[in-house]
Amino acid sequence: MKFNIKASNFELTPEVKEYAGKVLGYLEKFIKPGLDEDAVICDLEVEKMVGDQRKGDIFRAEVNLAVEGDFFRAEEKGESIFAAIDSVKDQIARELKRGKDRQLTLIRRGARSIKKALGLSSHSRFNDNSKFKKAE
Repeated sequence: MKFNIKASNFELTPEVKEYAGKVLGYLEKFIKPGLDEDAVICDLEVEKMVGDQRKGDIFRAEVNLAVEGDFFRAEEKGESIFAAIDSVKDQIARELKRGKDRQLTLIRRGARSIKKALGLSSHSRFNDNSKFKKAE
């Protein structure tokens, strides 16, 4: 996975770079193993918000993740740069899990349809001879 980190309105310290790399490395477990490193690109943009708040610093973190033609995006704000990065990591992880679950659901639904068409299973979806049919 390639990481690109961009900072706006503040100095990007090595501590922030290291923390962002560690946190975003967590996302690799949601991505299909065996993919080419160039097929997965993760862009992280961190920014200190200016003139948008009454007191204190507000930081924004945005992640754009491109995986084999699929695109995932998350954006979060926090009172510290580390809190914003943690929040955006959680949100992009939810997006990746939801995409993975959706893909598995489509595969299972297709398998059920094939079983029904071939008459392989009496429990397949939409089968008229199913024992789960309501008693009349």
